[in-house]
Amino acid sequence: MSTTPANPWHKASFDDFLHRRLPELLTRRLGVSTCRAEAAGEHACRIVLGGRSPEGDFEVEYAGLPAPDGEGVFRLPDDGPSGGAGLVVPPVADRDDLSEAGIACLGDRLTAYIESRLGQVPGDAPLDSALVRALAPLHDWFHGFLASAAQPLDSTNWLSRAARLRRLLVPGRREVITPGHFGRTCPFETPEGPNIGRVLTISRGAEIRDRRLVIVDGSPQAGLGMSSACIPFLEHDDANRLLMGANMMRQWLPPAEKEAALVRTGLEPRAPDFWCGRNLLTALVSWDGDAFEDAVLVSRSGAHKLACPEPLEPGDKLSNRHGIKGVVSRVAPDEEMPRLPDGTAVELIFSFSGIPSRWVMGLVREAALGHAARLGDAPAVVPPFEAPSDDELRDLLAGSGLRDDGMTTLTLGGSPLRRPSTAGWVYWGCTLHRAQPKLRADVHPDDRGQRLGVMEVRALAEAGAPGVVRDLTNTCSSLRPDADSLAERVAAGPVEPASTPAPAFSALAAGLARAGIQAEAGAGGVAFRRQPYGGPTLSLAAAVPHPWLPGETLSEICAEQDAAGFDDAAGANARLARLLEDGAPGPLTASARDDLAAAVSALYDGLASVPEVGRDANALFSGRAVMVPGSDLPADRIGLPEEMAWRLFGPLAAREPGGPEAVRRRSESAARALAAVLERHWVILNHAPSVSPTAMLAFRPVLTEGHAIRLCPLACGLMDVDFDGDQAAVFLPLTEAAQGEARERLSIAAHLARDPDLVDDLFPGMDPLFGLACLGRQAEGRRTIASAAGQEPELDGGILTGAAVGRLLRRVLADEGEQAALGAAEELMRLGFETARTEGASIGPFIGGTVQLPAPPAGDDAPQWQAFTEETRSIIAGCRDYDDDDLGAAALLCHSGARATIHQLTSLVAPGGLVPDTEGRLRGIVHGWREGLTAWEVLARVVGARRGLHRVVSEFSSLGGEQAGLQPEGFGVLARARRVQRPGIVFARAALRGEVDPLEDEYSRLLVGLPAP
Repeated sequence: MSTTPANPWHKASFDDFLHRRLPELLTRRLGVSTCRAEAAGEHACRIVLGGRSPEGDFEVEYAGLPAPDGEGVFRLPDDGPSGGAGLVVPPVADRDDLSEAGIACLGDRLTAYIESRLGQVPGDAPLDSALVRALAPLHDWFHGFLASAAQPLDSTNWLSRAARLRRLLVPGRREVITPGHFGRTCPFETPEGPNIGRVLTISRGAEIRDRRLVIVDGSPQAGLGMSSACIPFLEHDDANRLLMGANMMRQWLPPAEKEAALVRTGLEPRAPDFWCGRNLLTALVSWDGDAFEDAVLVSRSGAHKLACPEPLEPGDKLSNRHGIKGVVSRVAPDEEMPRLPDGTAVELIFSFSGIPSRWVMGLVREAALGHAARLGDAPAVVPPFEAPSDDELRDLLAGSGLRDDGMTTLTLGGSPLRRPSTAGWVYWGCTLHRAQPKLRADVHPDDRGQRLGVMEVRALAEAGAPGVVRDLTNTCSSLRPDADSLAERVAAGPVEPASTPAPAFSALAAGLARAGIQAEAGAGGVAFRRQPYGGPTLSLAAAVPHPWLPGETLSEICAEQDAAGFDDAAGANARLARLLEDGAPGPLTASARDDLAAAVSALYDGLASVPEVGRDANALFSGRAVMVPGSDLPADRIGLPEEMAWRLFGPLAAREPGGPEAVRRRSESAARALAAVLERHWVILNHAPSVSPTAMLAFRPVLTEGHAIRLCPLACGLMDVDFDGDQAAVFLPLTEAAQGEARERLSIAAHLARDPDLVDDLFPGMDPLFGLACLGRQAEGRRTIASAAGQEPELDGGILTGAAVGRLLRRVLADEGEQAALGAAEELMRLGFETARTEGASIGPFIGGTVQLPAPPAGDDAPQWQAFTEETRSIIAGCRDYDDDDLGAAALLCHSGARATIHQLTSLVAPGGLVPDTEGRLRGIVHGWREGLTAWEVLARVVGARRGLHRVVSEFSSLGGEQAGLQPEGFGVLARARRVQRPGIVFARAALRGEVDPLEDEYSRLLVGLPAP
């Protein structure tokens, strides 16, 4: 077992600050003669300053100042009786080249913070205690520094806490990875989101010394972080998956009883609280929709071992050390699970289809070696970069009485599955992402409701559902003055669309009123005219030009302090008033006048900001929850958690006999009323980012147990959904018109009618398509497929592919309509899932080992590598013996289009080819993921992986910009103002003319709260 790396730089830098740098600073700036600092407990210190005043010697004491303990952890009194989780101030690097970077630790950062605020006492000024306290409010500064610089110490588990203490920030990073990172920071441990490369973890073999991050142990293992050092078979996994695996381990909830991993690295810390997972008998096979798109099926026995601290339920998120993460789809009775030949029931199922495209052979090898370790009743130790070779692993398996290919034949109900499968013990953890706390259902303004953003509004508009936009942004808005009574009005009877003005327009009109412009909505449109502001005003020290109207001036402005920019304008006005009162020179007052004019202009521009429809809109009668597969649901149905259904539909059910009291008690009659109400209504499901109209789909709801939303897999492609913890928002349109639009414009059938090309995204790939490809290889199977679809399938290259299924569904759509196409897709999906389950197909730990491949080039010559890559790719592409126990299942998965490409499959089993290093040079990777990479090959792969992930994150972050909102095409006042940079000018000129906006375009009418034209 490994020892835990120390983190001495936190406390050492603080001690240097306290005993050297702060006394020097205070003595130099304040002129005090003494400065004593001492500890006052584990988390506090005391500073006493001494000096001499005209009245004699004096002392100023600062007691109870926060101080870190030996680990660098602060605990403030307001953290509670137990001291809370604590705070830590991470070191900061001043550049991304860490070999040259200066590192500012706690003491350095605190010194800079105080130095920037500390004044200088003039040499002839009399010094006394009052002046010292005024110039150096150390209590305020210590606490202010922690408020701005400290981070909560993550205490989810032992590893999360320890890793936080070795965090390094690179706020100004330009490159996500540089040569100076290696050996100093972990190549894998960095966030997946926008902070990738900005937040790093100091390697186990690196330390901060003299404000530099130095390597004290240059071995490959020492270059890893504390989390990634605990990942066995690390060299068999893709770098981005290792990043996810390391990050997820820090999110595992500690179980009541600890269980060490059967397969470990030997670098795990000597801490009894470290182990947070469970060894679960894992089968890497297809299993209906329960293992679709990252979802995992768990047995009751497996759920019992994982329970921490609450029982496991659908929607809870699990992960393993190889970066595989997914939500529990169902907790199944043990008797429904497949079994090993000795009768042992599988405890967890994860689909094999996600392995070739993700390059996580470490997971497959852990399962195989975990099986051997279980039979041998002794843990297997696999240090990073020292994993057993193919031959060594085969010997280990054979020595345990297992097949030397690492596979086994699973049985279900006593019958064997058709193909051999990989099944063995894998270490899984239950993350802090649980389904129950994430469930929300909001019907009152205090709950706020779910946000409906500009992208969602645009998606609804493109789908032709402006009535739904009006319903959600106006009738259901949490900002309406009558929002408090919405639930009661719903319970009383049908709700009519809310009248104008909508909250967004009310906010605009209020801002314009502060600028002296009245915008009044009426039956004929919106009338604009000038009107003095009737609220409190601030007289200006000197008149300034009107920001919008040339030739006019302003002598006063509104004095509403909540207006953005008012404080700046008031400050500029006070400075000018002082200069004028003091008779300051002309250039100073002129500059101050310009500053005031600029501040007033900024204030006015903020008052006239035109909101986008949907900007900051929160709709009541909405909810949110984690999604899990609902493969037994028809395509037009969605499973709503019972608690959400009662909350959202309870007021509607209260209209039935028994009324609100029956709903409150959830009586049997109320339950029947609820079921009837659900049957008559549609809800809209939204999965962000809403980049297409199909991000907003309407379904008829049905009750489901638990706290997760159940979604038919047929909707996954349309909504870009997988089941690795994705959440979705649910909106319940309240008006009859919006309900009609949801049904007629937003159902899957309606989207198909609007855009028939969407049929290509309807049928899910992966397991059901793999199953159909297996079924279509036999004549009888093709007849079964034709019977289910009502059309004869066409084959591509002798097999049924995703393209062929798409053509089949297109014919059904053209000949019989949308509902028939949906029905055919449902039947084909059911057939595919059933067939894939009985196949037992899997990925073995030695996949591709029987394929004869050429030797890779010895150097980095690009033409040689290109020729080699093309040759190996053609060999893999030519593997079409789909019954082969080695590469057959993966080849069929690839050739059918179910999952993985030829490139991905080739990289899994063959040398990786040329990859760029940190300096752009191409380096040859002579090993594949199955064989395992060398240490330098792993690091070479990191560069492209991290840069690629950063590119994806950047593209994702760019979604939802200004261009995502509705773009008005009309020429009314609101439409014109929406298209210019300074809309206040448009409003001011309209008010001068007394213009009336007729509200002829969709954007303007929705903004005001009127029906679309």
